[in-house]
Amino acid sequence: MACFLGLSKIAVSIAEKAEFENDGLLEGVKLALTADHINTVKVLLPQVMTSGEWSILIELCCQQCHIGLLRHMLSDEFSDLMPGEDELKERLGDAARNGFWPIVSCLVQAGAPLGHEKEDLKILKLAVQNGYEGALSELFAADAKWTLVEYPAAIHETDGEELYVTSLLHEAAEYGSAPVIKALVHSGRTSIDIKCGEWNASALHSTAKADYAEAAEALLEAGADTTTADDLGTSVLLLACIYSSEKVVRVLLSHGADPEQEIRTGSKWKPLQIAAYTGNKNLVRLLLEYGAFPDAVHSRHGTPLNIAVDRVGSGTIDAYCQVLELLLGFNANPNTQNNHGSTPLHLALKHDFPGMERVIRILKQHGADVDKCDNKGNSPLFYALQGQHQNIKLLWDHDSVVDFDADHILPLLMDAAGHGLKARIEMLLRLGGDKEQHQHQRDKFGRHAHDVAFDADIRHLLGAPDFIGENNDQDGMCPFVKRYLYPKQDKSTPLPDWYCDDCGKSMGSGLFLHCCDCGADCEEVQTFDVCQNCEPGDRVSSCRERDHRLRWRFIGQSLLSIEELSPNIADFKEEDSGTVSDDSMIDV
Repeated sequence: MACFLGLSKIAVSIAEKAEFENDGLLEGVKLALTADHINTVKVLLPQVMTSGEWSILIELCCQQCHIGLLRHMLSDEFSDLMPGEDELKERLGDAARNGFWPIVSCLVQAGAPLGHEKEDLKILKLAVQNGYEGALSELFAADAKWTLVEYPAAIHETDGEELYVTSLLHEAAEYGSAPVIKALVHSGRTSIDIKCGEWNASALHSTAKADYAEAAEALLEAGADTTTADDLGTSVLLLACIYSSEKVVRVLLSHGADPEQEIRTGSKWKPLQIAAYTGNKNLVRLLLEYGAFPDAVHSRHGTPLNIAVDRVGSGTIDAYCQVLELLLGFNANPNTQNNHGSTPLHLALKHDFPGMERVIRILKQHGADVDKCDNKGNSPLFYALQGQHQNIKLLWDHDSVVDFDADHILPLLMDAAGHGLKARIEMLLRLGGDKEQHQHQRDKFGRHAHDVAFDADIRHLLGAPDFIGENNDQDGMCPFVKRYLYPKQDKSTPLPDWYCDDCGKSMGSGLFLHCCDCGADCEEVQTFDVCQNCEPGDRVSSCRERDHRLRWRFIGQSLLSIEELSPNIADFKEEDSGTVSDDSMIDV
């Protein structure tokens, strides 16, 4: 109790009277040391007579960093109890492990041997692994020249000392200790870019695996090369992307790492492709902000967009959708193809994961082409129709007013014909099988698909009969028809919204009469049109008296038919006439 309370005089008096039983004196000294009563320990030391007891106290001093007491115990006053080299070396390891650099210095001064055996070098490793740069510096200062054995991980054109200390640099990088890295570099005995390990990698590679940004910063400030690659051809930036080490990626890019570097052997992946593969939106954004090309093509997997879509099922749908939004926001092409010719939309339809509807919507909103064909000549729409995909309706044009019906080809043909989508028509005809059957089907207005087609090639494809534009001189044609009828003519002017010039009625459906000579000769949106109810009026009579070209037009579901191409236009039925049901098909 006297030792624990630091009552030195009482403790000495008890010790001199030999009132301690067995190991009682040693236990009392240990209690005083634990309670930090150093003066009590010092006055009791002369009573400790065996070297074993002395060694125990020295060990406690090293473990608890009692530097003053240790110097006292290692002084010449107690030379008879001085521990041997092996014991000093063991205590040196304790001090290195705990980072007690004053203890390291004291032990070295007392004669702890260094640098002559491979086992001795483990002391250095202990300081490095535990991040104690002070202890490491003291160990380096203890001997200006280490006699080091060859490091077994790799053979380089350098001496044994540099090779082993470089291995310590790798250890420091693996443990993320920037101060130790700086101490190793400051020692002047290491090459910052030397490689070792199974894949012959640099210390900078080691920081990438665990996202040790401060350690990476220390190496880069010391001159580490961002382009160095391991034996697999993987640079530090690529490795950091593989391990999703966002902080190290930022450090590397800020130090000039090229975001377009690729794995030099084998797969040839690039950082952005890897980030898209893993669904890491933060990495994707970071790489794009530093100039990564959003459409960089991998020889097998395609662009980052292709890769991300194909990987949706491997992670959270939200993460991959954010990656898609980022890539498309940086102007990634939504229609790039992989080695099979598959676009992102092809790949999205290939999978049936929950949430793929969201992926398809994102792609469509950014311009994904449902008609772009793969290497087999098939479009996303073809596969969706063929397989009756659950999200097939999403592929339909958002602005189309033609009712989507996956079970019937005609509505799809009508829409494609009206919008001049030749490739889609070819696909639908191929998918539908019996071309002649489709040629004879009519929609609810009584129209064939070719009745809404202006392009001559499409009309021929749909089996339309000869029409006036093919047999007559273009000079006598309505300018509006001429513009849309001939492939070489300008078709950039959109279809107008028609209103009756007499009563102001919007002609969204049904027959109306169009004058090809009034207005601006049909070259502008404003022309002269009248509904059926106003057709007998004075304005129409005036046009007839002047021999103006009056032609019938018909609108149904925003698809226009014209008399010049459909001589039977007067037979078409208005939607509310009741002669044809909304969901029926007519075979004639």
